[in-house]
Amino acid sequence: MSRFNVLTDSQAQQFIDSGYVAVEDCFDSHLARDWIDFAYDRLGCSPADPSSWPEPRVHTPSMPEVDVREFAPRAFGRDLRYPGG
Repeated sequence: MSRFNVLTDSQAQQFIDSGYVAVEDCFDSHLARDWIDFAYDRLGCSPADPSSWPEPRVHTPSMPEVDVREFAPRAFGRDLRYPGG
């Protein structure tokens, strides 16, 4: 058994070696798609038509938030001793 909170020993070593760890299936892709669709709709843009984008990068005002513990529990549950945790 790993000595880390949620990371496997190999994930912890990957973080030490590479500075990141990949978290597979950390959130529901359908929920993410809903948020992406909402953002495009809010901006009046089409993801399939870059000419509809007002700029290559757009900062939008605040919008409803989600709790990362609910949206991405596997990502949130990773070992919080690492930077960004």
